[in-house]
Amino acid sequence: MFIANVIANIHSQFKIPDGLRSAKPISSVPQWTKEEAEKMSREKYRERYLGIDSFGFVNENSQITVSETKLGEETEKQVKDEPPIIIPSTVQPTANPKNDLIKTAICNNNFISFIYNGTPTIVKPTQFNNGNLHAYCYLKNTNRTFSIANILNPVIKQRAFTLEATGPNLGLDRIASIVNTAIQYRKFIRMRYTRSAWTTYSVDNTTGELIIADRIEAEESIRTISNIQLATDSPGTQELWFTPNETHITSYCHRREAERMFRFDRIGELAILDI
Repeated sequence: MFIANVIANIHSQFKIPDGLRSAKPISSVPQWTKEEAEKMSREKYRERYLGIDSFGFVNENSQITVSETKLGEETEKQVKDEPPIIIPSTVQPTANPKNDLIKTAICNNNFISFIYNGTPTIVKPTQFNNGNLHAYCYLKNTNRTFSIANILNPVIKQRAFTLEATGPNLGLDRIASIVNTAIQYRKFIRMRYTRSAWTTYSVDNTTGELIIADRIEAEESIRTISNIQLATDSPGTQELWFTPNETHITSYCHRREAERMFRFDRIGELAILDI
């Protein structure tokens, strides 16, 4: 009745059944006192209520004899056990642990970090054959083929990045924080960067006219950089035509394979590689 009243207060359309109104209310049973509980235990109240000889531990000396019925025997004869299902290993171990690691990474859709020709990198493997590993390289940001014999210290990784940031919340403060972390721990950064457009002019010595010598369009690209430092700490910036500030960094660009300077306000997304 109490529950019905609660429902009726919540839902006005609910009508309490007349049969429930006239039902005999359930009377509460007072809790046993300690003395009453000890008396019930001595009189084996629970055992008599459940119709058993004892309650709790079963006497080890007591034995239960189970006899099969004729119907049970006939049914048992018709039962056929299913053969056990043995799930084969996804990667069969071989004598080459490096190949086993690559197979496991491909099977589990993982990444692999390793040293290749003296440079660390992390890749997403796709296949390997004839002694070569085919994978997407996050250092060069393109598909590459690696000689497995030259791969050193391979390690399976669950993710390519330890930290990444993108989207409208990527402001200069967030970029500076990630860059400072990469500088402190000497990490590689992968970023989407927009290079500005510029035009180079020359002067016609005869007429004095300005002539467009070269025009470079703006370009957005994915780049991975290392050996990062703030431009204000870089010794090679004194010769620039402008004075860099704390929003400029210098680093080795693995796309251009040369030292480059980058501005924070042209970075669209960035991540620290797990290498």
